[in-house]
Amino acid sequence: MEKHNNKSLRIRSWIRDRVLFLAMMIFVAGAGLYMGAGKLIPHDSIWLHPVKEFFLLVSMIGVVSLGYELFLRELTFNEYKEALQDIVNPHAVRLGIQGIYKNRSELGQAVTFQSLFKDVKREIFIGGTSLLSISTGSRDLLKEKALSGIKVKLLVIDPDSEIVELITRQIGGKATLKNEIKTSLLLLQKLQDEIEEMSPSSGNGKLTIHTYSVIPSHSFISVDEGSSNGFMIADIGPYLGRNHPRPSMILVKKKNGLYDYYVELNRTLWEVSKPLLPEPHKPSEEKTRTQVFVSGKETEYYDGATKNW
Repeated sequence: MEKHNNKSLRIRSWIRDRVLFLAMMIFVAGAGLYMGAGKLIPHDSIWLHPVKEFFLLVSMIGVVSLGYELFLRELTFNEYKEALQDIVNPHAVRLGIQGIYKNRSELGQAVTFQSLFKDVKREIFIGGTSLLSISTGSRDLLKEKALSGIKVKLLVIDPDSEIVELITRQIGGKATLKNEIKTSLLLLQKLQDEIEEMSPSSGNGKLTIHTYSVIPSHSFISVDEGSSNGFMIADIGPYLGRNHPRPSMILVKKKNGLYDYYVELNRTLWEVSKPLLPEPHKPSEEKTRTQVFVSGKETEYYDGATKNW
């Protein structure tokens, strides 16, 4: 998809450069012949003024074409494009929907993470159920963006929350979801530690991980939330397991559109979430059995009954 767009841009640029050159040649030729008509045609000829007016018209055509190519073509093209979109799908355009995809697989064929995060300026905010695909397939990309100064926020379900049990029952009682979440959190914590080690004192390298324990409304990937160039990929519907793929849509900011609605949902999830804290090292519990092999008469041992050595 990205290669196709680059090829189309190259073709458009090639055509535009040659149209500009042609418009310039028409203007120069018309102006030159207009000024030199008096030397080519006798002054008392009845053809002098008609010929000069014709060459003046040619030069004006060149001026108008040149001005249109330089200033108006891109504007006019965008206006035609927006008008055509309004005619074909007025409701989607009005709500700020740039594309709707049947599932994540279809979305991945149209848009890659590299293209999504290519022009990010300030923040990447990703929320979902486990984010296992993010923690395994896009960790290097997130690390690169975080170390370049981009704020990265990740939101994952708390694996010990009741909502995980509810989703597990909905998807048929399989206990793989909880393991997926825990695996993803371990990988994300490791990534967080790597980023902090590589930028301990600088302002860069900000990766924040939160967990939540409320019913999720959707999964999302938000880039530069709230800015004029911000956009979002939001899944439609709750997570019901890998066998029930959800449609996805790309949203941009439009007045009274869906983008602001989903931004508010994302902020609500973040506000009720909690920072992910590393699990403290737990000493041996009372029920832990320890085998000790000793030798010698002078060897000391701990008597559990008297609690003395």
